[in-house]
Amino acid sequence: MSEDLAFIECDFYNTSVINIQTPSLKRFILDFDLGGFGDLNYVVVINAPNLVYFQYSDVVAQGYTLSTMKSIEKAHISICGCDTIDSQTIATHLIQGICNVRSLRLTIDKVIFRTIRLPIFHNLIEFEFLGHGFNGRETWLVEFLHCVHNLKTLILNFSV
Repeated sequence: MSEDLAFIECDFYNTSVINIQTPSLKRFILDFDLGGFGDLNYVVVINAPNLVYFQYSDVVAQGYTLSTMKSIEKAHISICGCDTIDSQTIATHLIQGICNVRSLRLTIDKVIFRTIRLPIFHNLIEFEFLGHGFNGRETWLVEFLHCVHNLKTLILNFSV
């Protein structure tokens, strides 16, 4: 089995479930970056208990089911399309699934996580946040930082 798997700029328009079940997978990239197309109707299911690196770039999917990722060390998450309460809730589930991560780079286009309580990130020591303008993100960021007790490095980039 492969330890690395990457889907970059793939077309999943006729797919209802993206299901990755690979115990040996250590590095996984889902980098669609198709934010302009919106309303993609698929669910992402990942069962990769030994995953060390995870990258996700796309609009919010219809749902995320992530196995306990106790081995995850680094994640790059870039999501857009958090315009509704449902999409904010779904995006929060994605972040909850990686709460064991040690290093997180998060890019969002809207404030998310308003609807569900944020998890505690016990292992997070490095956090890089990229946002487009402020629009309430600074309030969310303060709330998020209350959930990160062991943070050593914080990088903020609010491009205007």
